[in-house]
Amino acid sequence: MRVTLKEGVFHEDVGYGMFENAKAKGMALDKCKKEAVTEGLKRTLRTFGSVLGNCLYDKQYTKIKVPPIKLEKSELTRI
Repeated sequence: MRVTLKEGVFHEDVGYGMFENAKAKGMALDKCKKEAVTEGLKRTLRTFGSVLGNCLYDKQYTKIKVPPIKLEKSELTRI
């Protein structure tokens, strides 16, 4: 899996999928592919650091409270 940002910076990593006791080979392959893509994406995003979600498992970081944003209808546009 390769994730490339707009600036051209990229990171790569590999994901694996495993499924045991499947009723059908096709079902097992489908599940393994999905799991491998998900794991590969997570592992790749982790290499970017806290900017792209590496902080989700940090208990101190997730306790930070952010005040809600108040938006005015006049400032919103629909394209």
